[in-house]
Amino acid sequence: MQKEDVFLKELEPRIPVIRDFIRKSWDIFVRLDADGIICDIGGQENVEDFNQNLILNKKIDTLYFLPPDRHLHELALDLSETKDITIDSLIRSDNAFHSKNMFEHTEQGYGFYSHIPASTLHLRNLSGFGLFGIIRFRALAQTVSLVGRNPFAMVDTKGLLCGFNTKFLSYFPSAFSSPDKILGTPIEKWISPNPLSFISNTGIKANDVRRLPWHLLFSPAPTGLQNNYAGLLPDSTHLSPDSTGIVWTTDATSDRGLLELVPHIDTIQFDYRFVLELDVEKGAPPSMILNGDSAEDYLFPDYQGYLIGPDALNHRFKFKKQGETAHELAFDNTFLPGPYRLEIIKRGSSFFFFLNDHLEITFRDTDPIEKKVGIQYLHVQQKSVIRIKNICGYRLTRESETAFPEVSFLNDTQNFFQFHPLLDHRVTYANGKFHYTLQFFDVSPLRQNILTLEKQRAQIIQDRDHLKSLLKKERPSFPLIIGNSAIMQQLKEKALIAAHSSASILLQGETGTGKGLMAGFIHEHSPFQNGLFVKVDCAELPESLLESELFGHEKGAFTGAIQSRAGKLETAHGGTLFLDEIGNLSLDIQVKLLHFLQDFTLTRLGSNQEIKIDTRIVAASNRDLKELVETGLFRADLFYRLDAVSLHLPPLRNRKEDIPDLCIYLLKHYNKKFNRSIQRLTPAAFQRLMEHDWPGNIRELENVIQKAMLYSVKDVIPPENFDIEVPNKGDRKKTGNLKVPLHNPRALRREHCIELLEKNNGIIRWAAREAKISEATFYRKMKKFKISATR
Repeated sequence: MQKEDVFLKELEPRIPVIRDFIRKSWDIFVRLDADGIICDIGGQENVEDFNQNLILNKKIDTLYFLPPDRHLHELALDLSETKDITIDSLIRSDNAFHSKNMFEHTEQGYGFYSHIPASTLHLRNLSGFGLFGIIRFRALAQTVSLVGRNPFAMVDTKGLLCGFNTKFLSYFPSAFSSPDKILGTPIEKWISPNPLSFISNTGIKANDVRRLPWHLLFSPAPTGLQNNYAGLLPDSTHLSPDSTGIVWTTDATSDRGLLELVPHIDTIQFDYRFVLELDVEKGAPPSMILNGDSAEDYLFPDYQGYLIGPDALNHRFKFKKQGETAHELAFDNTFLPGPYRLEIIKRGSSFFFFLNDHLEITFRDTDPIEKKVGIQYLHVQQKSVIRIKNICGYRLTRESETAFPEVSFLNDTQNFFQFHPLLDHRVTYANGKFHYTLQFFDVSPLRQNILTLEKQRAQIIQDRDHLKSLLKKERPSFPLIIGNSAIMQQLKEKALIAAHSSASILLQGETGTGKGLMAGFIHEHSPFQNGLFVKVDCAELPESLLESELFGHEKGAFTGAIQSRAGKLETAHGGTLFLDEIGNLSLDIQVKLLHFLQDFTLTRLGSNQEIKIDTRIVAASNRDLKELVETGLFRADLFYRLDAVSLHLPPLRNRKEDIPDLCIYLLKHYNKKFNRSIQRLTPAAFQRLMEHDWPGNIRELENVIQKAMLYSVKDVIPPENFDIEVPNKGDRKKTGNLKVPLHNPRALRREHCIELLEKNNGIIRWAAREAKISEATFYRKMKKFKISATR
């Protein structure tokens, strides 16, 4: 039996909760002798990489700040008279002593250096057992440990470094042996430019933003005092109009101190500006919630939005994002009753808050929240009586985001970093004071790769200038990738990212989902776009011809080879080779293709001369290549070579919301081809298309539209023209009476998702809208529960 097990076994009969407490926490127990020396340790197995030799046989006052004029028994909370000892009595916060950080930051696995205490000590006394202590490691250290291998730094509101991890320290070898010398120094001594100057918008002139040509969105009517706020404020018992405005009376409890501004704003398309004139008769000026959610939710409306303005109770101007403080500034004065003018502006990624025309707080968000419909609220924290005299809302086409600024560490290297604040109150408010918490990401390799790709592209263009006209004549024209559903938007974004590299790409999906179109889309957006797009259908050609088709041959290499001929791989030099239905390749051809992919050199049949090829390989299959690998029909090493980037094209039944856009495109295409002038489909025709499961996917839809157009005698297509079978409504599972949770994706169960899809004909966008969550979130739920949109 281990020593610590004996220690805890002695405590357990007196404190039954101790075993469960240790199992669920990162805390350890220490036993103290009469001189305050740690003689036993328990529970350290739950703390990663903890070295008990750092504290065993050490005096407790060398590790923690204890009053020197008081005995340990005086400092300890006596549990002897407590009948039922609870976890709360074990860890009462009023009996905690801060660590001197003598052992935590090097041995806890956190690799975190700071003057902020990494742990606290709770002293306890138990009759018949003696003195013992509970060492509690702060959530700060636990949270910082999750940052991973990226550099991380904490900076106070004065711009002084007050914490960093080992990775940050590793970029400054001169200070590695004495990290305490860095603590308390200005951040600009180590990083340029100062990241806080970007966060606090010091380079942006707020008054210039105010003077932009904002368009009026709403304001009270100039006449009709009783009705001049109709449409701007909701009906509420907390509001009462009088001759000078609307009086808002709130106790900040029954209505949570919230007043909704009814006109909502599309923050994806527009930036916005609000101007409020009001008289505060009791309380303080309100702050404002931007891009909020419904106040009917149990969560506060800013949990997916912003809050900006005064925190009168704590004498702070605050900017909060998703419920977490991102920036704050202290003020000393107290708000007095009287008139106030508030102005809140969001322009691009920057936010501004003016009080009585004085800029009080400004912040730049590195990852702005976007919503099709964001709700705005006024918010107060205390009992208030506020007379709202004027509210004006303005909007302006959203400003294009500029590239996120990069910083460099001042260490004589060429490393460049982007940074993002870590918004977590356990870190930002460590030790009760606000800190900026910055996580850095090394983008130097990415910058170098971009420069390399730019040089390669420039060289290719220079070498191929004399062939441009020829390439343009031979280059095929690819139709657009149609679809604005969330799943297709994500797919196109991934495809664009992949296209910009030279990596091989594997496209998988059912027959008719558009793998060939996606291959062309990748080619047109790749560094190889000025080269040829060469397609090889591996299912059409017999094996005897496929090798020659791919690799070429010399004259006389086999019977019938009357002249030398370049293969498709050579033809695709400088362009893209599309291997369709690659799962049909024989194992012999697979071996030769694998050899080519290793160094992009080939040898024609009948030759021993190696030819270097610069091309991008895009492969496609409607069969699961992993299953073919498991059955031995496809080589694993070739699969992994091709699977550098894998894109899965969804079946049409999982993206039915794209059917209207696809139909519009097909109508235009076949009107031109057949010289017709069909304008549209009837609503009933659209409904019938939505109810079909489309086993043949887009190819089947194209055939159905083509036939319907040929047999249409009018300029509209009725449902009778469609040669498809739609299941009877009686055959579908009847929807139940489940109460679907709204605004709460975590509460959505599998049966909720199924019911929503059945009610909305499998349209993911409509189902997500009914659940009041984003389309992307609903799709992730479907993927988690393995649900197809076809029910």
